[in-house]
Amino acid sequence: MRAVTAILCQSGRILLLKRSQFMPTMPGLWSAVSGTIEGDETIPYRMRTEIHEETGIVDIRSLSSCSTKITEGIWLHSVLCLAHGNVRLNSENVAYRWIRPTDLTLYDTVPALNSILLLLLGSVGALAGEHYVNACTATHCTGHIISWMLAGSCMYTSGFFGVY
Repeated sequence: MRAVTAILCQSGRILLLKRSQFMPTMPGLWSAVSGTIEGDETIPYRMRTEIHEETGIVDIRSLSSCSTKITEGIWLHSVLCLAHGNVRLNSENVAYRWIRPTDLTLYDTVPALNSILLLLLGSVGALAGEHYVNACTATHCTGHIISWMLAGSCMYTSGFFGVY
């Protein structure tokens, strides 16, 4: 099985979605946009589809990505995206919040969301010559990295690495 998670950022904040109590997996938890990749769909196709379905946002730009092997046969493809537009929720989620990345730990989130965010921000920092991948130091640098991305210093469309 393959799944995609898209963390959207806008004006130095990231988007959290609160999953409906009626969702079959992880109801009531805060998460990023996510969905299962079906058949031979590409990661970018499923990512854009899920973002549009869950938020109504269509104007996005990929900033970094990573793939994580969760268990044997299960891969999570994560993407950090710059998003422009207003959020319009579908029935999968009941609330949303744009939060500072450093506040993510204050929310009851789906497993590993904070770790995924640190990996994505770390890959952005590495491409800028910064070193923020260390989870012990990444959180206090998060605001700096988001500011750097939003300032237009980003000279690439995506980064890609695997964690095994």
